[in-house]
Amino acid sequence: MSRSPSFHARSQLDAKVDEEGFQQWVVAFCIIRFDLEQGQLIEECYPPGCLTQNEALEVAFSSFPDSISQHHNGSSIHDCIFFFRIRRQEKSHIANVVSHEIVEVDREIASLDDKVLKQSNNIQKSNRPKYLYGFVFNRQIHDDRLKRGGEQKSMVILSHNPYSIVFRPLLQIMGPLYFDIGKKALNYIAASVSSWPAPLTGQLMELYIGNATLKVHLPPAHSLPWSGAVFFEDLISPIAHFLPSNQSVPQGLFHDSKIFLGYFEGF
Repeated sequence: MSRSPSFHARSQLDAKVDEEGFQQWVVAFCIIRFDLEQGQLIEECYPPGCLTQNEALEVAFSSFPDSISQHHNGSSIHDCIFFFRIRRQEKSHIANVVSHEIVEVDREIASLDDKVLKQSNNIQKSNRPKYLYGFVFNRQIHDDRLKRGGEQKSMVILSHNPYSIVFRPLLQIMGPLYFDIGKKALNYIAASVSSWPAPLTGQLMELYIGNATLKVHLPPAHSLPWSGAVFFEDLISPIAHFLPSNQSVPQGLFHDSKIFLGYFEGF
């Protein structure tokens, strides 16, 4: 297998991101570093402004292991992958649309408008995903000269969906790539993700990143935690209650993606 990189830096790292396509899979990419003076700090967040202040603090706090690993097997660098879940925070609601400057208002119409507005707000609340799932690639660099014996930084994928079968192998590509070429890797991966088709629950999908291919079988909709992000039609689909007919493609093929990592090494 060729170990050359699967893309050219100048032509593909500046690829444009389809925001709508990106949001079908990912809420944000975050880079978080641990500062000895200030603690966990979000260094980069793409796209910006997608988290509330409380969500940003909780993501930063959740993106590091409990301690710096002491098992480096003779290496000064230690990488690990883990995940967390946090509850989404309610954003501030838009002010009441009924203007107090309008004096002559029919009471029955106003009452009807209030009911429609309440129903609309309830639907929006119920459809808004309740959780954020964070998939973390953490790198710890051992250095006895530092106060805590080393430094660490995390690259985090945030999603409304707990698709570990997708995001774990994606981290195995994206994490090392980020630490190799920096934040321009975020734009490249975001552009690749935004070109993926919409998630198809219970089906085998081929997702491309450069010349790499992630062959993943998404779990059926009925097995996912209900968060308002899954359509009702998916939940009642007659095929949702059956295992995939191709039993040679089990759910959870993390190792499938590893054979493609050679494309990205040494870039």
